[in-house]
Amino acid sequence: MPADTPSLLQRLGRKASLLSAGMALSACLLLPGAGAAMEPPSFAIAIAGLKENLEDAPCVADTRAILSLLASKNIAEHTGLAWRLSTSEHLAADFAEADQTARQALAGKPSLVICTSDIMLKRVLMARTDATPVFVPEGVPVAETTLDGIPGEKLKNIYFHSSSPDSNPKLGTLIDYLGAKRIGLLHVDTVDDIRDLLPTRAAYAAAKRGCETVAVGIAQDSYDECLKGMRRLAALKPDAVYLGHLRCTSAETLNGLLQPLLDAGIPAVGTESLGEASAGALMAFYQRAGTMERRNAYHLLRILFAGRKEVLPPLEAAGELAVNMETASTLGIRLPMSVLADAEYIIWKTRKSPAP
Repeated sequence: MPADTPSLLQRLGRKASLLSAGMALSACLLLPGAGAAMEPPSFAIAIAGLKENLEDAPCVADTRAILSLLASKNIAEHTGLAWRLSTSEHLAADFAEADQTARQALAGKPSLVICTSDIMLKRVLMARTDATPVFVPEGVPVAETTLDGIPGEKLKNIYFHSSSPDSNPKLGTLIDYLGAKRIGLLHVDTVDDIRDLLPTRAAYAAAKRGCETVAVGIAQDSYDECLKGMRRLAALKPDAVYLGHLRCTSAETLNGLLQPLLDAGIPAVGTESLGEASAGALMAFYQRAGTMERRNAYHLLRILFAGRKEVLPPLEAAGELAVNMETASTLGIRLPMSVLADAEYIIWKTRKSPAP
């Protein structure tokens, strides 16, 4: 037998080595974090909120919409992952049940807790015994004093999402171009406006650009009261006015409310609908339906898939911009081409309403 001819024992040894290597490779592929056979990631999310509180109820509904988006096929296609999501709701009937509800939300060791009110946020933080992440979605009002008295070690892994159309760069472009130093705001003191936190957001957006905020508050959400408030606001001579959620009027009658500003040469910036621009506002930024929920879902993806940016879908534009050229001409404002190029809608004729 030639010396270089492998013996039966040697041949069996090689086969055994190859078999062992194959088994080892198969075992590696089945281990978490290795190859295509990896167990799909699984996340459990708990919602902690109040059942009857007027300010909290819409936030619970919004959070359900956020989680529906996260579980949609569209998100799965974007991430390229077959990941699993389970959710549970823990809603206290009143403030007295808040502590017990917070403990229930944490009992199942969720991947993340979503708090839909500042009351539940405080209770959840105090009840935490580990580093469970806590997320506060956009649209949930959080008082400045909410975190007072909470030990520093319990303030880790808190995520706030507070972006809003008021800080949109398209609006900022106009403010910068006008050289505005004072931003006016009509604040209607209703439960809805408290929940929406528009005054706080507008003041924050103005402060970021070195602007002062001057606000006129009214107690009733009626057309006559809004008109009086707008006249008082015009007397303060702000450089521009953010329009809040003026539920006292429709787009057809909004022009009457804007007239005191137009008479004083003050441009208005709408933040609620494109109809504000057609009624005479110089500029209006409209947040598309579901935009807030999509931004919140995107933020949640960033938390859940921390360190894996490749699975994040591209963030969509937040809304649409409309510019009223008749108002610009009336106020003697020459809008730069950069603003006009950004606008989805250019309005040439203001829709007039009967004089109030």
